[in-house]
Amino acid sequence: MRSILGVIPLLKGEVLLDSLPVQTLSHRQRAQAIAWVPQAHDGIFAFSVLDMVLMGLAPTIGAFSVPGKQERLKATEQLEKLGILHLAARRWNTLSGGERQLALIARALVQQPRLLLLDEPASSLDFGHQIQLLDTLAQLKNNGMTMLMSTHHPLHANAIADSIIQVEPDGRVTQGLPTEQLTTNKLAALYRVSADQIHHHLSAISH
Repeated sequence: MRSILGVIPLLKGEVLLDSLPVQTLSHRQRAQAIAWVPQAHDGIFAFSVLDMVLMGLAPTIGAFSVPGKQERLKATEQLEKLGILHLAARRWNTLSGGERQLALIARALVQQPRLLLLDEPASSLDFGHQIQLLDTLAQLKNNGMTMLMSTHHPLHANAIADSIIQVEPDGRVTQGLPTEQLTTNKLAALYRVSADQIHHHLSAISH
């Protein structure tokens, strides 16, 4: 993901976005096309949540421009979609880890990117917000947004992925459909537990 963002160089090959190597895009072009949601974002910022989300519009309105009514409407719409509109006036340094993560996702979505990169976006969220987030991501995918998400949770991958890239214990990288990658035996080998344990934990909740 960091190579796509241009933070670290590619070891080999190339990354294409709309048939163009991302390395050839200017910083502004890349910021307009790609949104990034990190795993965690600690800090002592005194900005409000709404202000943090509005920062996602900097690539389109300019870093030193003042957001207007239309931009604020876009930001509040994303906060509402993620169920955190009530946090709009809260200061960033008063939020829980899960609340910060949802705000970062809102900041990414307000950019309306062509590619959305997410590094374990649900790791800090409670169960209800995980479901809400995955439903939102599934809707974005169905509306045509391309997403690349890292996760350690097979159910999260199964909820939204069309294709899964898996790093095997021996270092091999495999790719396939969820039905191919998320089998009991493959997950048992990946997480170094028994197939019975995988089956038990994935089917333990009764209907």
